[in-house]
Amino acid sequence: LEGAGVEAELAAEVLDNGRGDQSANEPLLVRWTQVSGPPAVQFAGADTLSAKAVFAARGFYPLQLEVHNGALNTIIPVQITVNTMPVLSVAPPVIVTLPTNSLALGGMVTDTGLGNPADVLDIRWEKINGPGAVAFTDEKRAQTTATFGVGGLYGLQLTVRNPDNPQLAAAVFVPVTINRAPVVSAGPAPAPLLLKAGQANVTIWLDATVSDDGLPDPPGATALKWTKKSGPGNMVISPDNTDYVQALFTRKGKYILQVEADDGAAKTADTVTVLVHTQPTVHAGTKQQVTAEGNEITVSLKGTLTDTGFGDETPQSAVTLLWKKLSGPGNAVPGNPAALETTVVLPKQRGVYTFELSADNGFDTAKHTVAVVVSLPPSVDVDVLATEPPNAKKRVLSVRVQDNGLGDPQQDTLSFGWKKVTGQEPVQFQSDPASPANTTVTFPKAGNYTLELTVGNGTGFVVKKTVAVTVG
Repeated sequence: LEGAGVEAELAAEVLDNGRGDQSANEPLLVRWTQVSGPPAVQFAGADTLSAKAVFAARGFYPLQLEVHNGALNTIIPVQITVNTMPVLSVAPPVIVTLPTNSLALGGMVTDTGLGNPADVLDIRWEKINGPGAVAFTDEKRAQTTATFGVGGLYGLQLTVRNPDNPQLAAAVFVPVTINRAPVVSAGPAPAPLLLKAGQANVTIWLDATVSDDGLPDPPGATALKWTKKSGPGNMVISPDNTDYVQALFTRKGKYILQVEADDGAAKTADTVTVLVHTQPTVHAGTKQQVTAEGNEITVSLKGTLTDTGFGDETPQSAVTLLWKKLSGPGNAVPGNPAALETTVVLPKQRGVYTFELSADNGFDTAKHTVAVVVSLPPSVDVDVLATEPPNAKKRVLSVRVQDNGLGDPQQDTLSFGWKKVTGQEPVQFQSDPASPANTTVTFPKAGNYTLELTVGNGTGFVVKKTVAVTVG
């Protein structure tokens, strides 16, 4: 059935009219009728042996021819099947990425076109083109599974056919892409970078490699994208969509960078680790001032390592430390020069020692110095002088410094302090701003007094000396 209707020729032949008088000329009564089926069949010449039947819809039509000879009748059944073109539906083109190499084919016969429900269509899947073999789980089923031998572009076809009317057939072409995911490498890990002190940034070029089968097409090309997966602070990859890129770092750390390849159907990625180191941060401590009372003095050197400078702290990340004397008046060797905290024995010799602490992390070295000032006990004497003009209740206490003992006399001075030790009444001390070594003492009453002088050199060490004064 194509179009609004289809016509069938109905032709019958009377072999025996069944009458006893074969010479009778009375005509036989003939009638074509529809017994059942879809909407009414239109007959042309329904009362003749040769008639036409017009069918407006597909279906299974039982017809009958009734012939009457005036006494008896004969009924002859006739079955006519009216078919239409079958209709197919198949899922749109698909892309499968290896290692998956099988595909569920969702063919569907949306309209068999069969007039007789008892009939069955012939169904067949077949490979039209493609680089490898294709195996169907059941090539005679519309919904089946196809397995592909190699990657590439394939053309499959589903064909359905009416077994009684081979010209009533439908076919659908299904393009299938068996894609290979791109293969990408970010390249080997580069040697660690060194971001030097005062340097704003450090850069490195990274060279990725990528290969692909060119599928699917479109796009027919592989897009690359670089990103930072982990690492401190901001860093820049420029450009970020090619195989050869520059990475810029402004901070130390362990950076994991990823390059991703996308062929439009599958994505693969690879990473590369970049270590950025800096100079260690070390501090040798603050200036020390000590006084050597005996033959020698032991001084503690206490350094701090606030930053190793390693971009990746691991148990194997070691910093080499070293104390050494840069300058000073005497021999001085740190006891454990490879430790942050150590001691050094200094001789009884005044002067300024400079010690250096260096820290080396294998990529850069940091250094810091500390000064140790060694002083000796000061040697002083006191003269008790009359005031000018003379005053019976006042005296001038004049300190004569025989040896200040200062290790760094250009930066350090002695300090002087007085107090009353014995005597009945309080006394008043008034230092001379112009000459700190001179102090005027006022006694309220006559009597015997003992005064004490304390001399300090800024190290916590003091020398004391007493003076007896009689006021008449």
